[in-house]
Amino acid sequence: TALCPVSLPLSSFSLPATVGPIAPGDCVTTLIQIDCSALEQSDCAQFEICAQAISPVAEERLCCPSTVYIPDDSGVFLGLASDGDRLVIPDNGVRDLRIEVVNTTDEAQNITLSAADDERVLQFAGGVGNQRDGFLTQLTLPAQGSANVILNASRTEVFADLNGVFTNFIVEAIAEGRPPATLITPLRLDGPRRGDQRRVAIESIRLLPSESKIELALRATPGARYVVEQRAHLGDAEWEPVPCEIDGETADSAAGFVATSEEMTCRIDCDLEEASQFFRIQAVSSAL
Repeated sequence: TALCPVSLPLSSFSLPATVGPIAPGDCVTTLIQIDCSALEQSDCAQFEICAQAISPVAEERLCCPSTVYIPDDSGVFLGLASDGDRLVIPDNGVRDLRIEVVNTTDEAQNITLSAADDERVLQFAGGVGNQRDGFLTQLTLPAQGSANVILNASRTEVFADLNGVFTNFIVEAIAEGRPPATLITPLRLDGPRRGDQRRVAIESIRLLPSESKIELALRATPGARYVVEQRAHLGDAEWEPVPCEIDGETADSAAGFVATSEEMTCRIDCDLEEASQFFRIQAVSSAL
């Protein structure tokens, strides 16, 4: 999925083929080993363990989904229940977004959790007030502890009936004295597209450390003009326009660039010393 793009082969899992016999009303603990050598720091992989009675044979089986991950310096792991490769908000719909927050350290941590989308499509109930410009709450998790935070999300009035819009849902968790943990997943308003045809989505983000750049894979509308903007944290007051390199040419940060195809790649200078950076694409005018 968008959350955990790494796929582990079946050979990564070591577990018994059968368990039992198990006496009525009894239970058995089974050790499952997972080879995580294919994962790098901050990577994760989702998996599912299923069990089915074979004597006597049961028609149904019980499955338990979970996630394995490699912790990073943030001390926090973020998980999100999504619709395959993206979130979907139905027409005039409301949905609960379940965010899993895990303290990956051996000490208790105070964690600030924020969530928003880069087009301000969503508004949230809960957290610190009913927040139209994002969701903010505080957590205290024990060592190796976890919590599920439920965000009741609905569309803002401007986007109530506008479908076919792509944006990015961004979750950030900051533990005291540590760099932020960030989760970004595409979000789509479900239904036939109508209204503003100039919208754009960031399909993926790739770090190019040897060039000190960030590469954004974009889905755009040919003929529309866009500006790339960035800020260091979700809570910063202003987004700042930045130059974008497309096909070897750098577009002016304020004037932006004109999309020439539906799929484009934009490269942006990146300060590797920064703990975090957030990007968005804004439609500014039509060039048709």
